[in-house]
Amino acid sequence: MGNYEKTRIFVPGFKIIIKIMTIESIGTTAGVVWTALSTSGKMSVKELKKVTKIKTDKELYSALGWLAKEDKLIFKEKGEEMFIWLA
Repeated sequence: MGNYEKTRIFVPGFKIIIKIMTIESIGTTAGVVWTALSTSGKMSVKELKKVTKIKTDKELYSALGWLAKEDKLIFKEKGEEMFIWLA
C-alpha cells in the first residue's frame, strides 16, 4: 500500500525523505482492510496483510485500530495466531 505522505528535507550534501503516516492514509488503509474482510470473512493477520498488500505492520495495525475503535471488528486468538472478522 505505502500510504504515507512524503516530506523532503534538504540539507546541503544530503537528500532526506521522511515518510509520515497521516490520518487520511490510515483511513484509506482501514477501508482496504474492511473491504477485504467483507469479501473474505474471517482472516488471520498474516492472510489479511498478504491479501491487502499492506507493506508494513504499522499501516496494518493502525488500520485495525481505526476499525476496532469504530466497533467494526471481532478479534480471536487461536494459538499464536490472531483472527479478525467484521462485527
